[in-house]
Order: sequence, then structure tokens, then C-alpha cells
Amino acid sequence: MLIKNRGQASIYIIIAIVIVALVAVIFFISKGTNENIPAEFVAVYDNYISCIESYTHEAIDIAGTQGGKIYLDAYAPGSDYAPFSNHLNFFGIPVAYWYYQTANGMIREEIPTKEIIEKDISQYVSERIPSCDFESFYAEGYDLSFRTIDVSAEIKDDEVFVKVISDLTV
Repeated sequence: MLIKNRGQASIYIIIAIVIVALVAVIFFISKGTNENIPAEFVAVYDNYISCIESYTHEAIDIAGTQGGKIYLDAYAPGSDYAPFSNHLNFFGIPVAYWYYQTANGMIREEIPTKEIIEKDISQYVSERIPSCDFESFYAEGYDLSFRTIDVSAEIKDDEVFVKVISDLTV
């Protein structure tokens, strides 16, 4: 009799966990959208989000092709003794070495940390947000201005989250 009751209770526990998980997912999805945007500004908002996503993808691609660095250190040429520099020119794309020997024979290890990559992504997106293309909205008579732009990036296992806090006045 106890085994039968335990089996029935586990079904209710599983159902309760599924319901709580669904409520949590719905809560986080609804919290992520900005519902207080007037309908006439939704197109501007969508364009702004699309611009941020585009620059985020660019930053990730650059970091991926340049050895984890978006902003490379100054080029340090090699010498006759150590002919390698601190960058590899790979079909016109500079790729930073993580471990190399300087011209005077010193060993350098410059592996970018996750925090450095996050900072570089944040800086890259922050620098480019003012160049988002809003020309079509200006032509329609919208007046747009940015006051503060604070960007932070967070790298997870399979995702990069970029949070932009900005005063966009329309």
C-alpha cells in the first residue's frame, strides 16, 4: 500500500514542478519584453534592437577570428633571433598570439580572459550604437537622440548576453 501511495505522490510532484517551471518561463519572457512602448515607436525600438544585435554579432565574430581579442595590442615586430611578432597576419586578419617570444627574447603569455573579452564586446557595441541607421525614421519626421549608453556583456557556455542601458528619446 505504501508503494502505491508513493507512486501517486511522485506524479503530483512532477506535475507541480512542470507547472512551476512553465510559470517561471512565462514570467521571464514577459519581463524581457518592453510592453510600455507606444505602438508608433515599436518600429524604432525594433530597429534599435536589431542594430544592437548586429553589432554584438560583429564583435563576437571579430573576437573569434582575432584570437579572442577585438582590440589588439600594438604590433611588436620580431628580430633575427626571434622572427615572430605578437600577431599572425592570416589573410589580412591579424590574429594575436597567446604565447610568443619578444624581439629581446622575453617570453610573453597573453591569453585573453573571459572578463577581457566581455569588456571588449561591451566597448565595441557601445562605440557603435550611435552609428545605428535611423535615417528612414528621420525622413518620417522622428527626432531621435541618445544621452547615455551603458553596455555590459556576459559570456555563458553557448550564449552571449548584452545588456544596453540607454536613454533613447524619440
